[in-house]
Amino acid sequence: MSQGSCQSRRFTLRLRPLAARVHRSYAFWMRHLVERLGAPAVRQLWTEAFSGYDRGLLESILASGWSQEDADGSQDDVDNAPSVLGDSLGEGDGGMSLTEAESLIRGTPPLQQFHECYPKLDVQRESTAFEGLHLYAHGIALLAEALVAQYGKEGELIAYDVLWAGRIAMGQRMAGPASAFFDMIDEESDAPDIYTAGLEAETIRITSSEHVSRVTECEWARYFREKHPTVGYLVACSTDEAFVRGFNESLRLQRTSTLMEGGSECDFRYYSVGGMPTESGESGAT
Repeated sequence: MSQGSCQSRRFTLRLRPLAARVHRSYAFWMRHLVERLGAPAVRQLWTEAFSGYDRGLLESILASGWSQEDADGSQDDVDNAPSVLGDSLGEGDGGMSLTEAESLIRGTPPLQQFHECYPKLDVQRESTAFEGLHLYAHGIALLAEALVAQYGKEGELIAYDVLWAGRIAMGQRMAGPASAFFDMIDEESDAPDIYTAGLEAETIRITSSEHVSRVTECEWARYFREKHPTVGYLVACSTDEAFVRGFNESLRLQRTSTLMEGGSECDFRYYSVGGMPTESGESGAT
C-alpha cells in the first residue's frame, strides 16, 4: 500500500454492521464471563470496566462526518445478542436472565450512544482505522483490563480464553483451503477496511504452502499502545493463530516480532503442515 501514511488513510465505516459486531462481541463476552465467574461478579466487573470508557473521543467521532448510508439492499442484524448468549446464562444466584443480559449490553457504550445519535443506524462515515478501532475495540480492551486488575494472571487467562474462542469461531465461519487463505491475505482490496487501511504490509514470499509477509506500520499497534498498552498484545495479537486454525486445521502461524511489543516490524509466516486429515478423511496439506 502507498496511499499516504496509515494515520491519514480512510475507509467507509458503516454504523449498522459495526453496531452488530460490537453487539455480538459483548454478548459473546457476557456468556463466557457468566459461565466462568457467575452473574454477581460479572455485574460488578462490567460496571467497573466501562466506568473508564473514553466518551470524549467517542462523542467527537459520532458528532460529525456521517451521511446517509448507500443503499445496497442488505440489513445486518443488530438484534442478535440472544442467539449469541444462548438459551440461558446459568441458574440460581450465579445466573443471569437473558433479559438482564440484553439490557446490560444495550446500555453499554458505544451501543447506547450509537442508537441515541442515529436510531436507525443507517449512516456511514469516512474514518481512519484509529477511529474505527475506538468504536469497535475500546470496550473489549476495557473488559480485559478489568479482568487483569481484579483477578491478576487468572483474569488474563480468562480474557485469553474468551478471545481465543471468538477468533476460532471467526475463522471457522470463513473456512476454506490453505491456498484460499494465502490468496485472501495477499489481496490488495479496492475497498479498504478497518484492517487494511491501517497497515503498511509487504509480501515477501508466497507458494502453495507458505505465505511470508512483513508489516512495518500498524494503526492497531498505535491505537493499543496509546489507549491500552497493558493488554494490546493480548487483545489484538495473541490469538492470531486461533483464527488461522479455525480457517483450516492444517494452517500454522510463526512470528518472532510485533510492532505491538515494540519491534521494528511484524514478521508473519503462515504455512500449511502435512499429515493433517482433510474433509475426505485422507491425510495431507490442503
